[in-house]
Amino acid sequence: MSKSILLIGSFSGENYGDTIVLKSLLEYLRGKGFSDIYIPAANPQKTKEVLDRYVDGVKIIYIDVNMRRTFGYRFFNINVLKVLNKVDFIALTAGTIFFRDLTNPRRNFVFSVYLMSWILRLFRVKTVGLFVGINEALDKFSGLKGIISRHFFRTFSHIITRDLESFSNLKKSIDRVKISRSYDIAFYNLLCSSNHRVSLEKFNSENPIKTVGINVCEYLGKQVGQDVDEMVLANFLDQVCERFSTVLWFHTTKRDEDFVKQLISKTRLTHLSKGQHLSLYQDLTLEDYYKKINYFVGMRMHSLIPAISYRIPAIALNYNDKVKGLFTQLDGGHFVLDFDGLQNIDVSEVVKNGFLIRDEQRENIISNVNSIEI
Repeated sequence: MSKSILLIGSFSGENYGDTIVLKSLLEYLRGKGFSDIYIPAANPQKTKEVLDRYVDGVKIIYIDVNMRRTFGYRFFNINVLKVLNKVDFIALTAGTIFFRDLTNPRRNFVFSVYLMSWILRLFRVKTVGLFVGINEALDKFSGLKGIISRHFFRTFSHIITRDLESFSNLKKSIDRVKISRSYDIAFYNLLCSSNHRVSLEKFNSENPIKTVGINVCEYLGKQVGQDVDEMVLANFLDQVCERFSTVLWFHTTKRDEDFVKQLISKTRLTHLSKGQHLSLYQDLTLEDYYKKINYFVGMRMHSLIPAISYRIPAIALNYNDKVKGLFTQLDGGHFVLDFDGLQNIDVSEVVKNGFLIRDEQRENIISNVNSIEI
């Protein structure tokens, strides 16, 4: 029997991470018997353009939720409300559910979904969380924030978390809701593709490492409480680039790309200025360049997931707890570098090794995702 679902997430078509999550979700949902998938998007045409070539076996209906063009409170939107009687499930997905700026609709979609949850009582629609992150300690919330957060999650029939911290945060605070622990869904499509089993070059003088992939963004260490000077990051990256003949810059958003190009222009470091810039957020086919690299230094979590999936030795820069959480979940926490220690790192030693996913971990992720039913 076919099923329909409304996916709520940050789907603008202009963020590589959100796009590969959505691409992987479509594959997962197709395998679970969903035929009609409704996707509210801030830029439906752009999202459609990015995804069209990868969609097979499901019907996608895009809904415009751009607040400049449509009446509503983001997902508490007339266009969304009109389809509630057509769907069997509503799913929140594609990122971290956070409660900062709770009542600001432009910065937090929780409030608009919370409003919609009152309307859902009129429809026979189940609400689920698909591979979400909840990085805040919900049990520490008090007052209105505590009331809203507990009521919000108790409207769910099932929540699938993408990491241990999120699972623990929910388990400590929310009862009467089925909670499962999984992995980030972006892994699923990448690991299921047979052509992603690439061979590794050895770390030796006869077969030297030649190409490095790098991803950084403007957040630096702010989100983990580390105040880092841009010049410290630039010097570290310059030393990395010095050790490779080819540099590929992987950009997950336009802001990432602008930040890197400005950093290169401002610092004028010799080795930092070499390399090719790849706008992943505009063209998913550029993902194939991961096959050309021998080492990866990444900051954004969804720039690191393809490197891990392609079995590229990888080092993470810890700009957000979810990055360290991902590597810790895969027994690779010692391959995560903190920003406040970059100036003291021996780069020549760092690039001799990197995290590699094991075959049993790969199979476990695929099996785990396949076993979860909604």
